[in-house]
Order: sequence, then structure tokens, then C-alpha cells
Amino acid sequence: MQYPILRALRASCLAALLAVIASVCLWGASANANPIVYSQPPEDGARALTSAYWSQVATWFRLEQDEVVTGINWWGTSYYDEGFQLRFFEDEYTEPGPIQPKDDPFVDVPALDLNQTLTGVIEHDGKPIYKYSASLSQAVSLSGETNYYLMILETEQSGPDVFQWMRDGGDSHWHRGGDDHGVWPRQDGPSEALSFELVGIPEPSTALLLAGGLVGIALRRRLSA
Repeated sequence: MQYPILRALRASCLAALLAVIASVCLWGASANANPIVYSQPPEDGARALTSAYWSQVATWFRLEQDEVVTGINWWGTSYYDEGFQLRFFEDEYTEPGPIQPKDDPFVDVPALDLNQTLTGVIEHDGKPIYKYSASLSQAVSLSGETNYYLMILETEQSGPDVFQWMRDGGDSHWHRGGDDHGVWPRQDGPSEALSFELVGIPEPSTALLLAGGLVGIALRRRLSA
């Protein structure tokens, strides 16, 4: 007569254990769903640069390994309200160091799911700095140990609040006028590199954790039935 009770107790304990495992797996997957694969955070008190069609700026970066980028975070002043265009450029040359962006981007997409959050960072002239987050309309595959350049461009060409991209305390950026196909003279000076983060895709381990959590939930339901 005790065996049905023991089986029921064992099933209940196993279901509870699987529920805990599933919760931990799902929490871990959620926490690592959008890993930052590259980061140049802003420097408090640095100057910001106008980044619009009539004054285009780009910043250099180089990844340690191959990555697939699905989103971008960046810092800057308020903007007019028309949104942003996100562009990636390759280097014009193959030398190890950054030389010059190519005239035309190999990725040119609008910023999707744009979010704007006020930070405690202040620009050199006292302007408050916001953190922006956006998704790319297409995933971008980038190679490790390769020179790339990022442009974050406000799409409004004029207005009371022209966007200014916050610097990160690095060494240089590239600037050109309103010609989308113009050359890129390099601009050197203090606090010149621009602040941004690249958001990647979940690592395989994260996907496995998520799958494990779903299996745990399914087993719990089966045992409960």
C-alpha cells in the first residue's frame, strides 16, 4: 500500500527539482541573451561631435574574433526625433593599423526598436548625455583582427537639437562633409574616438541552457499529469 504513495512522493520531488533547474536555465539564458561583444564607453566631461548628413563622422574598431552583430548601443545628446541610420565601413587598405574608411558602407540600415535613456554622463559643454539602444534590420557578420568603422547618423538634416555623438577618450576619428561618397580625412586630437557598444547573438551555451529549461518544464508537466 505504500508503493503508490512513494511513487507519488518521488514524482513530486522530481517535478519540483526539474522546475528549479528550468527556472535557473531560463534565467541564465535571459541574462546572457544579448552579449556585448565590443565596448567603447563614454568619457564623462569629453566633447561630443555633430553626427548628421551634413557632418559625417565615423569611429574605428577592431574585434578580437569573428562576431555576428545584431544591435548597437551608443551615447550622445538628444536628437530631433527622426531616427538614425547605422553604417559599417571597411578599411580602404589592408595595413594592420586603421588607415581610412572606404567611401561607401557595406552595411547601411535604419536603427530599429530605438530606445533612449538619460545617463549621469555630462558633455564638455554641460549637455546631458543619453544612452541609445537599437536593433539592426539585418545581422552583420564581422571578422576578427580586421579594421572596421562605424557611423551613427541622425537622419534629420536640420533642427533645434542636432545629435552629437559622445567621445570615449580614444585617439582619433574620421570626418567628412555631406557627400555620401566623399573621402575621409582623419581627425586627431584628445578624446576623439566615439562611444558605442556592439551587441552580439547568444552563445551556444546559452541556447543549450534555454533548451534544457524547456525540457525541464515539459517533464514537469508530464509527471504532474
